Amino acid sequence: MRSYGLLTLTVLGGGVGAVVACGVFWSCVEKYRRWKVVEAEKRAAWPSDNQSGPPPPPSSSSWETEPSPPSTPSREMPTQPPKASPKKKPRRTLGWSKLSILALAALPGKATAYPCTGYDAVSYQYFVNPTHTIYGVVYGWISNCKDTKKRTYSNVSPADYVSDILPSIGGCGFELVDAVEGDTNLRVASAGIERGWRVRVSVNGFNVTRSTETDGLVVCLHDIGKSKK
Repeated sequence: MRSYGLLTLTVLGGGVGAVVACGVFWSCVEKYRRWKVVEAEKRAAWPSDNQSGPPPPPSSSSWETEPSPPSTPSREMPTQPPKASPKKKPRRTLGWSKLSILALAALPGKATAYPCTGYDAVSYQYFVNPTHTIYGVVYGWISNCKDTKKRTYSNVSPADYVSDILPSIGGCGFELVDAVEGDTNLRVASAGIERGWRVRVSVNGFNVTRSTETDGLVVCLHDIGKSKK
C-alpha cells in the first residue's frame, strides 16, 4: 500500500513536471515569435543589414505631410497602370501666310490716308457771276495725311482740293477772280461738298436776284455736293 502511494505521487509529479515543461517550452516559442516579428520590422525599416548609421532625414515634403507606414516587399500590392490622359484637341494656329498679311496690314506705312489740318497753308479762290451780283469764295484748309515709321506727311494740300472743285464752280456760270468787294460769309449748306471735296463754298447771298426764291446759280453750287468727285 505504501509503495502504491509512492507510485501515485511519482506519476503526479511527472505530470506536473511535464505541464511545467510544456509551459516553459511554449513561452519560449512565443518569445521567439515576437523576436522574429521585431526583426522583420527592423528589416523593413532598414533596407540592408550592412547599412550603418542613422536613417537619412525625411524630405521637405514629408515634413509637411503625414508619413506613411513602411511596407514590406512581400506584402506589396500590385500597382495599377496609370490611366491614359484624354487626348487634347490640337490648337488651330495661323499659317505663315496669314501672319505675314496681318503684319503688313499693321505697319504704319500701310495705313489708310486720313484728313488732317495744320500741315499746309490754307487756300482761297474767289468767283463771281457775269453780272457781278453774286460772288463767293472757295476755302480750303484740309490736307490729306499719311503716317510712316519716322514721320507724318501730307500728300494732298488744301490748294489741291480747291483746284479740284474749280471746274465745277465754272460749270455753274461763275468766273474766277482775284478778289471781290463784299462779304462772302454765307456758307452753301452742302455736306457733300465738305465731305467729298474737302472745301467750303460761301457766297454773298442766296436770293440776290429775287427775294422770294434762291438764285439758280446758288442752287447749282449746292448740287456740286451731290456729284461724285
